[in-house]
Amino acid sequence: MCFDLALDASGELWVVNPGKHLIQNYTSDFRILTSWGKPGIGNDAFAGCCNPAQFTITKDGSFITYEKGLNRIKILNRGGFFQSYVAGAKQLELKTNLDVNNIVSDIAINNNDQIFVVDKFNPGIRVFIKK
Repeated sequence: MCFDLALDASGELWVVNPGKHLIQNYTSDFRILTSWGKPGIGNDAFAGCCNPAQFTITKDGSFITYEKGLNRIKILNRGGFFQSYVAGAKQLELKTNLDVNNIVSDIAINNNDQIFVVDKFNPGIRVFIKK
């Protein structure tokens, strides 16, 4: 199971609760301030077990999430509403014969909004740029 966490631009802590398909925002004394997410396969939901597996937060406060199983990366706004896809299973296609449903080990973003994806099975780091 994955328990990713990140700080947003204002220093607020966001943590994945993968068992409940949530991303939760915590106060400095570790009380839940807000949360969003839901199980399902729709654009605004997190599919399967234990998702989202990875996430990062953009400078404008949007979230980039990775879901194992479906192997999809998407952008949601600060309230959890779907904005767009970054990559799906086809773009994240494995270059191996292994049957793997969790291929991304981390996601990061730079100041130019380039998205960096660490792939467990293919050499190098994949870079996605908004068109």
